[in-house]
Amino acid sequence: MSLTGASHTTVSAHLAGLRHWHIAKGQPWHGRTERIRLALRAVAKSPRPPRPSRLPITVPLLLRLRRRLRREPLPATDRRAAWAAVTLGFFGALRGSEYLAPGTARYSRRRTCLRKHVTLKTDSLTLHLPASKTDQTGRGADITLPRLEGPACPLRAMRAYLASTSHLPGHVPLFVLESGSYATIPWLNGVFRRYLPSPAGRFSTHSLRIGFATAAAAAGATDNTIRASGRWQGSSHVRYIQGPRRDVWHACLAVNATSGR
Repeated sequence: MSLTGASHTTVSAHLAGLRHWHIAKGQPWHGRTERIRLALRAVAKSPRPPRPSRLPITVPLLLRLRRRLRREPLPATDRRAAWAAVTLGFFGALRGSEYLAPGTARYSRRRTCLRKHVTLKTDSLTLHLPASKTDQTGRGADITLPRLEGPACPLRAMRAYLASTSHLPGHVPLFVLESGSYATIPWLNGVFRRYLPSPAGRFSTHSLRIGFATAAAAAGATDNTIRASGRWQGSSHVRYIQGPRRDVWHACLAVNATSGR
């Protein structure tokens, strides 16, 4: 596993999972040997290749992506699904795994975000997350977003997408494409690669989360507000705040000014 670039923490987590499986099955666990201890120590000291830069998607980039999506000959359902997924992921500071399906033809009714988990009101959107990375008890969480002025409004984007797929039942994944496939993290990453190319690095679903933290900090939001909005623990959100704060702040203010473009 270390040959794939996995960290000491990742390897230890996999070993912990194997240990739990053995205990659950009533089988003896032989993973606490001197050889494994030395192997973990070697992994911890091994140099790791640098991670590719994870770029933030900011408001101007959201608007650029919107213009590209409107020009491309995409199925209307896919275009609306992409824009709704992008705005929801950005303003909700969501992890891709929290609201996108785990596979194009499979999902879990207990852990996957479904259509029935969205509630739209005149001035707000509420999304229930049945499971997340930091939700170890499975209680879920509710994310409420306000209606925003300008084109990058998650409420209007979601309303347009749901209206175009109103024939679908509530127990299927939230985002379903024209082909009937479920929208996944690789699918949305592909949207970024095709319609938002960047020579500095690749955008991904996590770029939306990074972009929110960056824009919120630039707008003067407190650490507690950013932490609560993204459901970050401790100060882990700090490493996501990138870029000149003044530039991002002006970009946020420019949303309404560019709404007609």
